[in-house]
Amino acid sequence: ARCLWSEWLAVPQLCIYSGTALKYTLDVISGLHVNEKRMLENLYLQKNMITSEWLLFRLSTSLGKMRALDTLQDLSKQSAATNTSLKELVMADEVTGALITAEELDMLDTPEQYLGHAIQLIDTSLQDIETQRQSDPQRI
Repeated sequence: ARCLWSEWLAVPQLCIYSGTALKYTLDVISGLHVNEKRMLENLYLQKNMITSEWLLFRLSTSLGKMRALDTLQDLSKQSAATNTSLKELVMADEVTGALITAEELDMLDTPEQYLGHAIQLIDTSLQDIETQRQSDPQRI
């Protein structure tokens, strides 16, 4: 086997950079204090921004992505300008109000329950890892 001199230079440098990044990450995490009450308060301050993604996906199935996006942006601006809840405006709008029920819009009141695509991404990642392990058990 032929040894490449570029590997001799690259591998030690990669180890140094990886170790440094890990040390900085550990420094940040070791001083991290999670204030759950404040996190929840912040979440509720921006709840329309958090749940608007869910609403966009929900409205896109009927309106198409661009029309749903335009409609939602208009309603969000109106909500901020009039200090009216986004939920009320969506229900009052003749287009969106006909597409979604009040029960479905309860999601807008509980942003902490919205996970987006996190579960799907985790499941996909785990499936990919399992597939790799089955196809080459020596590699992982």
